[in-house]
Amino acid sequence: WAAKGGEESPDTPFSNTTIKGFTSLENSNGYFTETQLDSMAGSGTWITIQESSSAPLKCRHQLSTDVTSVQKREFSVTKTIDYVAKIFRIALSKRIGKFNITQPFLDALSTSVQGLLRYLVESGTLTDGKLSSIEVDADSPDTINVSVLISVPYPANYILLTLQV
Repeated sequence: WAAKGGEESPDTPFSNTTIKGFTSLENSNGYFTETQLDSMAGSGTWITIQESSSAPLKCRHQLSTDVTSVQKREFSVTKTIDYVAKIFRIALSKRIGKFNITQPFLDALSTSVQGLLRYLVESGTLTDGKLSSIEVDADSPDTINVSVLISVPYPANYILLTLQV
């Protein structure tokens, strides 16, 4: 799954997606009951299943080891957040040590952050992004605090259907 995670866009959900290169697996189908699989998954276990001997292997649900919230349990959500953090770290690190902290520098930094957010939203990596604040740290005058609010795409894990007659 790690290789598949690297080849897909960071916001791509993995639940029910297939993995190529394998023809079978042991001790998933028929060995555990649905209740046991649910229990394992509820503890943060990523489970690969094969619905029949000729079917491809697929992810049962893209769970991480922290299932305390949807933001922490869904692999595509945590992967997107990690990806966005890395993009910002790379972009902002290029400005460290080369400039004095002045209002024009803060304005240019603000423009760069907003441009990155716009790119990430337009590319579909984020559903929304906003620069919340950019300011010099009150205790460390050589440090700039940048705060960004992001919204990530969520996987469609459940579809609730109501039939009315």
